[in-house]
Amino acid sequence: MGAGMGLGACRPQASVAQPKDSKSNFVALEVDPHGDKRPTLQNYFLSDSYNIGLQMDTADTGYEVLVTEVLQAVPIYKHLRSGLWVVSQALDFRTIEDRDAQVLFYYVNEQTLHQLSSSPLFDPDVWTTMKEEASDQIPWVPVVASEPATLRAAGDSLEAPTLRCCLPIIVPKEFLLAPQARNPIPSRQVVGAASWLIRGAADGFLLKRAEDSLERRLRCSLQSREGELGPSHPTSLAAATSLAHLLQAQGKLEEAEPLYRAALDRFQRLSGPKSPETLTATNNLAALLDDKGDLEEAQRLYKQTIEGCSANPKLGSQHICALRAFTNLAALLQAQGAWAEAVPYLQQALRGYEQTHGEGHWNTLQCLNNLASSLLKLHRAEEAEESSQRAVKGFEALLGPDSPDTITSLSNLGAALRAQEKWEDAEVAYRRVANQRAVTRGSESMATVSTSRCLAAVLKAQWKLDEALTMYQQVLASLEQRIGPTHRETLTVVQELGEVNASMGDHLQAEALFRRAWKGRSVACKGGADAPECLKSKASLGQALQALGNVEEAEKVLREVVNSQKGLVGGQEREDCSMSLAMLADLLQAKEKHEHTSEAEALYREALAGLEKCVGTSHGKTITIRHNLAAFLQDQGKFEEAEQLHRLNARLAEAGTGLKHPSLIIILKALSMLLRDQERWSDVELVLAKQYEAFEVVCGLLHPDSLDTLYELATALKAQEKLEEAELCFRRLLEGRDFTLGSRHPQTIQAASGLASTLDAQGKFVEVEPIYRRRMLDYEEVFGPMHPHALTCAQNLAICLRRQGKLEEAEAIQRRVCEGREQTLGPEHVDSLGSAAGLGVILKQKGELWAARALFDKALVGFEDQYGLNHPNTLANLLNLAETAEALGDFPTALRLFDSHVNRSQAAFGVKHDNATASQKRLEACKAIAEMSALQSRKPMVE
Repeated sequence: MGAGMGLGACRPQASVAQPKDSKSNFVALEVDPHGDKRPTLQNYFLSDSYNIGLQMDTADTGYEVLVTEVLQAVPIYKHLRSGLWVVSQALDFRTIEDRDAQVLFYYVNEQTLHQLSSSPLFDPDVWTTMKEEASDQIPWVPVVASEPATLRAAGDSLEAPTLRCCLPIIVPKEFLLAPQARNPIPSRQVVGAASWLIRGAADGFLLKRAEDSLERRLRCSLQSREGELGPSHPTSLAAATSLAHLLQAQGKLEEAEPLYRAALDRFQRLSGPKSPETLTATNNLAALLDDKGDLEEAQRLYKQTIEGCSANPKLGSQHICALRAFTNLAALLQAQGAWAEAVPYLQQALRGYEQTHGEGHWNTLQCLNNLASSLLKLHRAEEAEESSQRAVKGFEALLGPDSPDTITSLSNLGAALRAQEKWEDAEVAYRRVANQRAVTRGSESMATVSTSRCLAAVLKAQWKLDEALTMYQQVLASLEQRIGPTHRETLTVVQELGEVNASMGDHLQAEALFRRAWKGRSVACKGGADAPECLKSKASLGQALQALGNVEEAEKVLREVVNSQKGLVGGQEREDCSMSLAMLADLLQAKEKHEHTSEAEALYREALAGLEKCVGTSHGKTITIRHNLAAFLQDQGKFEEAEQLHRLNARLAEAGTGLKHPSLIIILKALSMLLRDQERWSDVELVLAKQYEAFEVVCGLLHPDSLDTLYELATALKAQEKLEEAELCFRRLLEGRDFTLGSRHPQTIQAASGLASTLDAQGKFVEVEPIYRRRMLDYEEVFGPMHPHALTCAQNLAICLRRQGKLEEAEAIQRRVCEGREQTLGPEHVDSLGSAAGLGVILKQKGELWAARALFDKALVGFEDQYGLNHPNTLANLLNLAETAEALGDFPTALRLFDSHVNRSQAAFGVKHDNATASQKRLEACKAIAEMSALQSRKPMVE
């Protein structure tokens, strides 16, 4: 969290007590002749009494002393008329030598005051947030001279009613610029006042002065109280605790410890072991021992504090001392990696803070943040998301959207979303955190770099690889400069950058990065070459070697990794082992050696079982390996199990993040291909409809992938003879491709051809004719008149014209098709023979039966030779030839051909098939016509 300047404490506490008989040491204040007290605080904060830690005598000053829940260790001076608060301890930038100083005031709301009070040392981040840009673009801290008692007399008023607190700041005049007579900088806090400007150029220098000044004041305060009241007086013990707290924050733990121990011992003797003062002192000592690393004694004292509060009916487990002990003990357990043990203490603290402080209090929100961190470590990401969401909303309302606490909560939220693979939401959260930290801490700060790394990982997961690559490169450059090229964190980024390069197909660069990560981690990691991180990099290296064609070396590397990882135990190690098993299985499958088939399948199954156990059935890595296993089984002809795996993946992906899941479309594509290979068109239709819906959500209706899926869906509908639905899909497809690609693009022409054939199948010849004409011209212009597509479209137009009775034009176009195919393919090619047969159909319809018969004869010989006797195209041509012979009156030939057609149809389709039955009826009809013709030929002629 943020900072403070000795105003209070997150962990140690001090009991406030005033000496009952020392009024002579308090500061007397002059009376304002206008009826108010001015300048009371100016006098007090510049007095010797303040310097030795004595509080202001508020009698007849217009102020009263107030001890608040926010600042228990340091009192507040409340101005009675306005209700404004003034912290009784100033941020003092003086040294012993500084005599000429000014007391100025920085107005804040109560929540910000709490933010300033969480540590005895003033945090540079908080100092940064107090800055504003002056007219010359140099950062300054703006303050005003008006204290609460003088606001009305000076004609000033607060800019916002929420600014009910103020922080006094004592500044040597050498660091001040007074308001200018001309063009003074107006205060953004106090309307009507001009800002004094504290120069912010030497921030570290000024804050070190404040730290030294506070230590000097606290030492003087302790010496004064012990000299006057004795070391065991409550006021002296409070002063000792405040000094110990500062020393602890400075890292002077050896100096702080005897002060804490003495305070605990004296409070036990004065008040008993279960008094609030004793329990507070116990908690303070535990916190110090926690910082020193004496964790066993610290844990014992935290539990002693909790038990003492619970045993005292006046305190209970929801007393502030118990709640802080819960929080501190949880933090200790978190630091030891005991996340599961920390959660119950945090939940107890959270319930207590919610009941005693409210859901929007800083302590409640901070407890939510800590709870979210533990839940994340326990892979309870949904619960962590809920806690982080509450913390973000609470801190935004309490401190504003850009406060450090809000940003920390948002970072936790990003991690929870990332753990659930909610990539888009995680990206939004991390971008906001990265931008704000770059502003407040600088783009090169470790906090900003760490957030940028998380953002890069989220971008990588969404395949936004160009941006991820750039961001990883920037992060790597920063880490190499800040912590060195061989640091473990640097090597982790090297590994992740290699993964991005591999995803982008730059396997040569990926290999170099993976090799660097592997060699570096073998030195930097505990465990050396067998450390999990090192083995992960080595496995990635093996995968890169495979991509570069070094298959034998890759197999050797991956087998070494698998053998090493199988000896490791634990979650992450098991996950890495499963991924390495899958990599080895991919490699063996790619080698296409039959002897590796069973081993590859066994490796896939072992990898899948490991991931399901380690990260769950719906994790992205598990879905990927299950998909690879399904593809492998599909290649092996094990369609039923492959389908089951694809369908399971689809359900899990959609249940996770809905249609936006990055793997869902890939899964649906694989499933639709599997079903299409089995010609299960109704199932294909359902899968493609879901796939199209997913593309529409992810990419939009006009995205090429959306349009490609629409084409496949239309084709599946047409295969089921759902022609009206197919027509609608083809029309939408044609409109989309015409808009995005232009009317003459090959894919647009393909869409038009699909629509035309669908209309043709419905007998809508008038509608389809202009489409065929336009597409024939487009094909001829794009590909040339002899291109197969152009000739096919011309033939379709000829058929359409024939069906409308436009036989002359149909014949002319069909002859062009015949000539084109004979020139490009040769006269004996099946397509050339098919075109000739098509011309025969037109001539037959025109009545040019002998010419048609010659074409059918030629086509039949070629079809029987190339297709076979029972092929559908052969049978269709045989039927045309039989009908032509019948029309010519050559009944013996016609009956022979019809009889052959019946036998072949029965052999091809079965005796009871519709085609065979229709063929038999056609034979019977020909026999009847032949007999009638014979009878007519035997009748005598009548004169």
